[in-house]
Amino acid sequence: MVNVKWIIGEISHSMKKKYSYWPKPRLKHSQFNFSDVYISHSKIERDIESMYPNTSAVLVSSGRCAISLILESFNFKRNERVFTNEFSSHCVIEAISRFNLPIFSIDDSIQAALVYHHWGFRHNAYKTGDSHYDVIDDYADSLLVPGHFEFSKYSKYALLSLPKIYGCPNGGLILCKYLNDAKKLRTLRDNRSNQEFVYDLLRMYSLCKDSVNPIWSGVASSLGRVSRLARVLIYNSIKDTNRLVTIRMKNLKTVSTELSNYSEANGIIPCCLPLYQHPCVENFIPLRIDSEELASSHRNFNRNYNYNECNWVKVLPLPVHQDLNPKMLSKACEIIRNLRMTILLPY
Repeated sequence: MVNVKWIIGEISHSMKKKYSYWPKPRLKHSQFNFSDVYISHSKIERDIESMYPNTSAVLVSSGRCAISLILESFNFKRNERVFTNEFSSHCVIEAISRFNLPIFSIDDSIQAALVYHHWGFRHNAYKTGDSHYDVIDDYADSLLVPGHFEFSKYSKYALLSLPKIYGCPNGGLILCKYLNDAKKLRTLRDNRSNQEFVYDLLRMYSLCKDSVNPIWSGVASSLGRVSRLARVLIYNSIKDTNRLVTIRMKNLKTVSTELSNYSEANGIIPCCLPLYQHPCVENFIPLRIDSEELASSHRNFNRNYNYNECNWVKVLPLPVHQDLNPKMLSKACEIIRNLRMTILLPY
């Protein structure tokens, strides 16, 4: 008998007093409403489609599974090239490699481009004129405002990673521009392994035991359906979307009114803001507030917001998701000014 409460306790115990780029998994006993165990993939997909009209939703086991499903549906030859940015995570590169050859530059040889909209800021990956390749929008950690989503130019697919947006233990989402594409992806998903419950347990263990994480990472992109247990968590998390939009918009407004207006106009709310530390400061200084760590290690960020003309710089990610509150971010803004940091913004 699987002791779900023990797993939840282990995950909670393993969480350090540190704010990550994404919301921490919030697994409460109250979330396991077993009257919801018969919620289907199609029920959740219909709820998503009501939030984002003119899309057809496909619920899958993870974001990397979404990548591999789309590439499988393209039916490219094994040696066909797919663009992803040079600082993509290993799981993205692995998901592409299952079907095609990942490449880190945009040229005439690519057949598709995976465009990561870094932390919730739109990036371009096409040149002027018509695109000769398929564009896949990767909104992995972006909170899309219901009723405001639009596909970018040349794109028919948008990906979301539910753990990075809602704090679910697993789950991914594909928004399709055309219903026929969604139907094809659902068929491919349903034809994959039906051992989703076993894999979900593996995912939960990986959240509290680092030694298990490589095993989960090795199988994640090959999965398809979502278990009943995970569907309950996803269903209850998605119902919270409007509340999360309100929280994040308040956080953004605390940092910058212009930034909140920009996000509202674009319908995309970021999870983090890129903090640029001036070159005269030799070492990156961890950002702490009342002993709570907000940003501790640098990441690479393309300040040109265009993968055709990259300008990668080292930044500190300042989280602005629902785990933070305006009071903490107000203190952070004071520290940022004292440390001579600036927020890199696309306007």
